[in-house]
Amino acid sequence: MDTDAFEKQLVAAKLAAEAFRNLAKERPDTLLSVALTLGAMSYASTLASRHAEAAKFSREGLLALAQFLEASPDGQQKAFNDVADAVDIERVSARDVVYRLRGNYIQACENAGLEPEVALLQRLVYALRS
Repeated sequence: MDTDAFEKQLVAAKLAAEAFRNLAKERPDTLLSVALTLGAMSYASTLASRHAEAAKFSREGLLALAQFLEASPDGQQKAFNDVADAVDIERVSARDVVYRLRGNYIQACENAGLEPEVALLQRLVYALRS
């Protein structure tokens, strides 16, 4: 991967994540966008073999995802569908996205030699069941 191109993309993704974080303070429904943006940043970091950074982004994304799920237990699937429709991708279940991002976090931690936060993983599962 071209390091300069990666760094430029990472800066752009960080700016997007920060904009979503700021928006989420007033509109918690945008926490899903924060989570997905951070998930993408984690994936890109993994591709660049920046495993500690990938684990950090993944953890932060899971925190945003947990907050989103807890704030909108009745509208979870609709929000996931809205995002999929907005970017013209196939709809997937909220549960599938949660478990995929959860698995990515566990793998990123493993790659970085870190222990995943069990409490965070449990919080996600509990929030999904709500």
